[in-house]
Amino acid sequence: IGGIQTLVQYEMSKESLLRAQLEAVSFDMDRRRRVKVHYIEADEEKLSEHFEPATFDMVLSNLSLHWVNDLPSTLKQIKSILKVRTNQPYKFF
Repeated sequence: IGGIQTLVQYEMSKESLLRAQLEAVSFDMDRRRRVKVHYIEADEEKLSEHFEPATFDMVLSNLSLHWVNDLPSTLKQIKSILKVRTNQPYKFF
């Protein structure tokens, strides 16, 4: 059928993760059952320490990568954890 089955929210800020968890409680039960959500508090520059290669179909970033100290390395890590290799494997918002 398609759609998101598993969502991983990877964030340095404990407060942002807590806010996301509280927001998720407001979703209807059917929506919460369909999508399994994992919340991980960690540094965006250490993706390869937390995820195996070819783990994700998609990586989205919403106002976080501009804080990264080593952007080229982080982008390489993002590319390595993606299943499909394309010219534009990630989206920034």
